[in-house]
Amino acid sequence: ISQATAIVQGSSVSAAQGRQVNQILDSAATLNPDREVMLLRAALNIDRNDNARARVILERVLQSEPENIVAWDLLLQAAGHDIQLQANAFRHIARLEPTVPHSH
Repeated sequence: ISQATAIVQGSSVSAAQGRQVNQILDSAATLNPDREVMLLRAALNIDRNDNARARVILERVLQSEPENIVAWDLLLQAAGHDIQLQANAFRHIARLEPTVPHSH
């Protein structure tokens, strides 16, 4: 997971790096039962401008972990021009982390 995280959190991810991250995450998913693998997949999709796929992944995470602030933050990033989704994600983030400014 740390290898995938380092790639995703770096600068823009190339197609080859995206394939590499997916391979790493496929391996990690069998060994890691938490949602971190799914969150990294969502972050990768956001980086690759595939917000629709990121939203599907994040909605699955949030169904089982509605208090996951990282998932809500990523969903806010993946919302694109969906103002309703942006507002919903921001409301959850503000509730979970009250120190977040309300002018986001």
